[in-house]
Amino acid sequence: MREFQVRKKQQASINRILSSKWTLFIALIIIIILIRGNIRVFKNYFNLKDKYNKETESYQSQKNREAQLNKDIDRLKTDQGLDYEIRKKLDVSKEDEKIIKIIDKR
Repeated sequence: MREFQVRKKQQASINRILSSKWTLFIALIIIIILIRGNIRVFKNYFNLKDKYNKETESYQSQKNREAQLNKDIDRLKTDQGLDYEIRKKLDVSKEDEKIIKIIDKR
C-alpha cells in the first residue's frame, strides 16, 4: 500500500510539473520553432519546384530547337534544299531562267 501512495505522489508531482504555466510556455516556444522550420522547408520546396518546372520547359524548348536545326541541316545537305536557300537569301537564278519581279506602285 505504501508503494502505491509513493507512486501516486510521484505521479501527482509529474502532473503538476507538466501542467504548470512554464512547461506549457516552453512547449509552445518549441512548437513555434518547429512550425517556422517547416514553413521554411515548404517555401524552399515550392521555389525549387518552380525552378525545376522552368528548367524542364527550357530543356524541352532547346530539344525542339535542336530537332528543328537537325531537320534544316538535313534539308540543306540535298541539292534542292541548298538551291532553295540560295535563291531565297541571295535573289539569284540559274543561267536559263528568267525572273519576273512585281513591283507594287503604292
